[in-house]
Amino acid sequence: MTGSDAAQVPASWTHLRRWPDIESPELRAWDATDQLLLQHGLQQAATEGLCGEHVLVLGDRYGALTLGLVEAGLRGVVSVQDSVALLTALKANADELGMAGFSTFSSLDEVRRPAGGGFGLVLWQLPRSVAEVEYWAVALRGLVADGATVWAGGRDKHMTPAMNKPLERWLGPVQPQRGRKKSRVLKVSAGGSSLVSVAGPIDSDAASRVLYPEPRTVLVAGNRITLHGDARVFGQNRLDPGTAFMLEKIAENDIDPEPGQRVVDLGCGNGTVAVWAARRWPDIRVDATDDSAAAVAATAASARASGVAEQVRAVTADAGEHLIPPLGEQPSHAEVSPRLVLVNPPFHQGAVVERAVGEKLLFAAREIAGRGGRVIAVWNSHLRYRAFLRENIGQTRQLGRDATFTVTETKV
Repeated sequence: MTGSDAAQVPASWTHLRRWPDIESPELRAWDATDQLLLQHGLQQAATEGLCGEHVLVLGDRYGALTLGLVEAGLRGVVSVQDSVALLTALKANADELGMAGFSTFSSLDEVRRPAGGGFGLVLWQLPRSVAEVEYWAVALRGLVADGATVWAGGRDKHMTPAMNKPLERWLGPVQPQRGRKKSRVLKVSAGGSSLVSVAGPIDSDAASRVLYPEPRTVLVAGNRITLHGDARVFGQNRLDPGTAFMLEKIAENDIDPEPGQRVVDLGCGNGTVAVWAARRWPDIRVDATDDSAAAVAATAASARASGVAEQVRAVTADAGEHLIPPLGEQPSHAEVSPRLVLVNPPFHQGAVVERAVGEKLLFAAREIAGRGGRVIAVWNSHLRYRAFLRENIGQTRQLGRDATFTVTETKV
């Protein structure tokens, strides 16, 4: 951190860590977007005399915004984060700094509209997807007060003008602000639950379709399954082509679990893999897990809709950590038995951090599978990960490959 950076950020930020997310010397737990959002938020809170109970933080990563507000004296701030790893990081940083006076939730569904008309100030680290921006904008409408201000920001490379449309439709007029250090924020003047949007009267049916998309029934590798999922979830309610390719190759190669072997869907998204596995192998149990609380909820809904709810257990966890016995503890027989792990890691995004997340999932898959277990993975063919799997996980063979995807089976 440069001297100028240190002079412009809260003292608490100098101690923030990214753990349990990927950590390295060149990655820090806050960025220029956090600086801009906090600067605007604190100015507004001071000008309007807002108390912390009327401040909402959405998408905070590692606690920079939430703890920055608390450090400034705002108590009762509400922070919502879908990722269990990022929520864990926020809480760990708060504990390390001895900071309290805020509450955390994994979904806006869990948040109550505060007394006095709703939240008057929202600080929002925008997601990269326009569809997900629209989801959160719709969900926010019933929680913000008339005349509230939503400060929404992100890195320039991840923001597009298309994001303005759902913000204006569901919340109110958007005013782009001056950027700084490749970050930018938007000032959204929200109208609250009584809003008549700039695009015309609010369509409650349209809002419902954004929050609760109709499930889709698809046929994949010989099994018909029904998928739930909104814009927060990888794949939403659709069949991901890489996942479909993996399942087809499992069926074509007659891959089956050993008798009594558990199957794990690591990074379950909308539950395609977990539900398909339960349908294909009706005598086995499937452990489905994802870092996203929304994904786990979608998987559970997909399992119910597909008639396999009793076979599928969906749990929110960081890289399936609940399936890895802690060091020094004697695991039960079920925990130590080899498993068949199916994983579609996020290699496809290509950036350094996403590559590291993908590798983190594969290392976790190795520990979850256990000695004698197997890991079946799908990845973009141009990335050529067979060497990584062979060197770090175990003996690897190719189950299928086309111009886009490669599927491998690795014995641990």
